[in-house]
Amino acid sequence: MKKIPFILPFYHAISDKPLSHLKHLFYVKNVKQFVSDLDYMGKNYQFVDLTEFYNLAKNDFKDVLKPVAHLSFDDGLIECFELIYSILKSKGIPATFFVNSSFVNRRKMFFRFKASLLIESLYQQNIKDKRFKKEILDLEYSDEQTLNELASNYDLDFNEYLNSNRIYMTGAQIQVLSDNGFSIGGHSADHPEFRLIDEDEAINQVSESMLDVASYCDHGVKAFSFPFTDYQLKLSFFEKVRDLNLVDISFGTAGIKNDEAEMNFQRVPMEFNYDAKEIIGYYKLKSYARRFVGKNTIKR
Repeated sequence: MKKIPFILPFYHAISDKPLSHLKHLFYVKNVKQFVSDLDYMGKNYQFVDLTEFYNLAKNDFKDVLKPVAHLSFDDGLIECFELIYSILKSKGIPATFFVNSSFVNRRKMFFRFKASLLIESLYQQNIKDKRFKKEILDLEYSDEQTLNELASNYDLDFNEYLNSNRIYMTGAQIQVLSDNGFSIGGHSADHPEFRLIDEDEAINQVSESMLDVASYCDHGVKAFSFPFTDYQLKLSFFEKVRDLNLVDISFGTAGIKNDEAEMNFQRVPMEFNYDAKEIIGYYKLKSYARRFVGKNTIKR
């Protein structure tokens, strides 16, 4: 079998304590699990920074002797600064932090975090109907007002939680990451799923996000990771983003797959209760199986 030349593992947060705004969305690894993941990846891959990955990609990975890995983190959460930053710096591991312009400095809260907080509040009130939980998690970006109204009905104040808890990094903290050699990328303004909004709004989301990133850093490579997924986005969208000079390289969340869109790469989600060896092995196996039947390329 042909070796896969790179992997792109990504996380949101690392924490040794439960986080109510994430608890019902995905598995959050603790520090020990995260360090174990890094150690495994470090033994089997060469960590590269964003510029190195970009240059390798431009050359179709022809110069890769050992498979490379580029690590990234979505949503600009405070754990990136308070925990992840020091771990990566001590190990000399580069990474990109993708931030949402509307969430920096706690200006606004991601609607999915509101969903998790609402479910947790209901659980604390002994309301544990699984159907209710599913209905809450099924709410979309356009349903945020419904979440706000439900919270009001159950005496939950999202603004109070946002103001009382350090959920997101501040602009000053993002600047520290940038000043210490870490890359900062865009992740949209306020995290909609792009396939559910029109193209003009999607372009605006990318533009606003990348403009905000430019205020923190100028590392040369303009990077963007799609919130949720890049599923169903057409080639015309990628071409327009490139023609507007908004983005040099972009990232999805579909695992280990090829992509018809130029300089768009798929990342491996790492937030499961399994170690890196198991997660990466699973995605590699899926990729090999799809390659065997000619279905490992995302058609746009």
